[in-house]
Amino acid sequence: MRQFRVACLGAGYFAQFHLEAWRRAPQAELVAVADKNREKAEEAGVGAFTSTTQMLATTQPDILDI
Repeated sequence: MRQFRVACLGAGYFAQFHLEAWRRAPQAELVAVADKNREKAEEAGVGAFTSTTQMLATTQPDILDI
């Protein structure tokens, strides 16, 4: 089974549901979160970014969850 690299844009209230769903998906690897509030992005426990462009260039995800 192929493992997909997932990055999320936003770390607000509703993003928590997205992050949890990706963590439960066996074929997904959550690699990064971007949010203007770096501390919120860091709470996800994966790569934290304040720039979407930098996150995409650095992590090269297969999926971007917006």
